[in-house]
Formats: sequence, structure tokens, C-alpha cells
Amino acid sequence: MLFITIACGAVNGFHSTQSPIMARCLTNEKYGRRIFYGAMIAEETIALIRAAAAMSFFPGGVGGLDETITAGGAALVVKNVSLGLLGPAGNKKEM
Repeated sequence: MLFITIACGAVNGFHSTQSPIMARCLTNEKYGRRIFYGAMIAEETIALIRAAAAMSFFPGGVGGLDETITAGGAALVVKNVSLGLLGPAGNKKEM
């Protein structure tokens, strides 16, 4: 799962750099590799931080996360993290 998280983060970073706006911001074409691969590394790092935060948020660490995913999938994970961090703000059913 960790490999998939790293790979997906890198792919997302690479796709985010393929927009015309990114290319227009370069003053020299030689900077392209540094900027595009830098974006891949940055997105990969963000993915790892999200994975670490998800594992540390649930009681029992990885086991608690696994139980939550088994019980309701990724939607339940997002709901529990949102309610745990934000409380009932923005959730009409919980208010």
C-alpha cells in the first residue's frame, strides 16, 4: 500500500505539471526537468504525509485504520477524520 501511495503521488505531481500555465511560467526550457520532477517529489511527499496522518489518527494505528476501511471503506475514513478534526461544522445531520 505504501508503494501505491508513493507512486500515485508521483504520478499526480507529474500530471499537475502538464498544464499550459506551468509551461508558460518557465523563463528557460532548461528549468523544465527541475520544476516538473520537483513537483512530482512534492506531491509524493504530500501523499506520504497524508498516509502517516491517516495511520496516526485512528486509535490502534494501522489496525484502527484497517478496521475503519473494512467497516465502511474510504468514505467512512474521510467522514471520521472530518468529524474528528472539524466537529459538526458543515455537516447538517450532525448539528
